[in-house]
Amino acid sequence: MAVNPVNGAWDFSFAVGGLTIALASDDRPLLEALARRYEPWLVEGPSLCRVQVRCGQGQRMPNRPSPAASFDQGRACHLRAPGYHGVIAADGCSGTLELAVADEADADYFLRAVLAVLAFEAGGLLVHAAGFLRRGRAVLLTGRSGIGKSTSVRVSAGLPDTVALGDDLILLMPTADGWWAHGTPFWNPEAPAALRIGQTASGPLAGLFRLAQDRRDWVQPLSAGQLVAGLMSDLPIVPLDTVRASQAFALLARLARTVATGQLHFRPTPDFWSVLDEFILSSVPVQPHQAPQ
Repeated sequence: MAVNPVNGAWDFSFAVGGLTIALASDDRPLLEALARRYEPWLVEGPSLCRVQVRCGQGQRMPNRPSPAASFDQGRACHLRAPGYHGVIAADGCSGTLELAVADEADADYFLRAVLAVLAFEAGGLLVHAAGFLRRGRAVLLTGRSGIGKSTSVRVSAGLPDTVALGDDLILLMPTADGWWAHGTPFWNPEAPAALRIGQTASGPLAGLFRLAQDRRDWVQPLSAGQLVAGLMSDLPIVPLDTVRASQAFALLARLARTVATGQLHFRPTPDFWSVLDEFILSSVPVQPHQAPQ
């Protein structure tokens, strides 16, 4: 972390899936806390996006609602709550966050939104999902809050040839021969460090499944329309813009044609992997993939 000689702000950069974000603030303790949180992703060099955080000396309102997101006519994204106003440029390449008081969780929330917009403008998608790198191929398990994404990560811990990319947000970026899934620093805060040993890993996407809790493990085929409609609800921020929403729908439809898909009915045990492995192998034979540059 360094100080900018021009404006005296402290800054650092971090990169996820080749998308580099530079973060600056005049609040050094806040920047130090965020740098520790994103330490495995810290990089040096040029950035695609620059974010400025300005903090006041007020107090955070107790039980404050989460910031509400909206897009203006120029299609910049605004996130607002009492004592909180963030703006993300339409191209995703800059952002500003005004906080009544420095708060690490508030800044992290904004940076999640920044990555969602930046990724979309780069042709990718940030998805609410549990992600795994299993036997060299990535598998994403998506669904509403509480459906079992974090549970799937917990029960999969320690399995051979299996690491978790994340339990909340996974970055998908297109490549010449498919899609590549990247772990992110955006986990549920309760996730223990032991589960995060693979959080910076990445790999070719082989499967994308909606989750459903059940008393047995099985995969239910879904129509393309059912799958994509469900996945739209798993994209943060982007679908709130009507123009981006239609583009995202088309992007998801193309993505779904390249990987194994369906609804995974599962019990909270690692046994679901035997069903999932067989289904993926029968749907998408193992093929060589070229890693993104």
